[in-house]
Amino acid sequence: MASTRTDIKKDINSILKEAEKNMYKNKFFISRIFAVVDAYDAMISDRPFKKAISKDMAIKELKKLSEIQFDPYIVNFFIKVIS
Repeated sequence: MASTRTDIKKDINSILKEAEKNMYKNKFFISRIFAVVDAYDAMISDRPFKKAISKDMAIKELKKLSEIQFDPYIVNFFIKVIS
């Protein structure tokens, strides 16, 4: 079942709370979170030019791009939150 935008918003809040708890401070931290969330949302959503992929396929793609395009800490935490 695909996550809804409300679910994704809850996921973002979980990530931010965890980051605050761990005092992970960096001025670019929030933009790195949104990069992962936006990519995931784009992958699991139908678009006029492409069909959505499954949640499992999207997770595999995020893992593949971890350390290349995305912050691996955020990718790993995001996957824990949505799984």
